[in-house]
Amino acid sequence: EIRMISHSLKGASGNVSAKALRQTFIKIEEMGKQNDLTGAEEILKTMDQRFEEFSKRIGILKEELK
Repeated sequence: EIRMISHSLKGASGNVSAKALRQTFIKIEEMGKQNDLTGAEEILKTMDQRFEEFSKRIGILKEELK
């Protein structure tokens, strides 16, 4: 299930050009394929940080479009 979810999120983040976030989902997907979640906690922290960065960029874009 981790592999399927991360695969979907990888595609979605790629569709909105969230490249750093996409790279994180690529790592998580690979972990799922290998059935090895070693280091997952750190990767999830990275995912949270990259999502926050992406959200901030969306906020800036929204302000610029006003």
